[in-house]
Amino acid sequence: MSVITNRLDFMSEVLQDFCTLNNLEFLSADDLLHDPSNELSEYQVDWLTGYIQTWDILQDNEYAQCVDRLVDAMEASK
Repeated sequence: MSVITNRLDFMSEVLQDFCTLNNLEFLSADDLLHDPSNELSEYQVDWLTGYIQTWDILQDNEYAQCVDRLVDAMEASK
């Protein structure tokens, strides 16, 4: 297990565990979901779809927090 420094690192660890438990190659959730050579169960498709939605929400939040910190830093330097 690697060092988890933020929520997206945690999500990567979760995906890696999912891939290991489901005997899937460790790829991005999008690649796993849309690769026609993967014969995914309904559960796996649902899980990956939910994972992608969660990742997108967290990524948007991480970006927003980064922008907020940048704005705060710019205002503090005035």
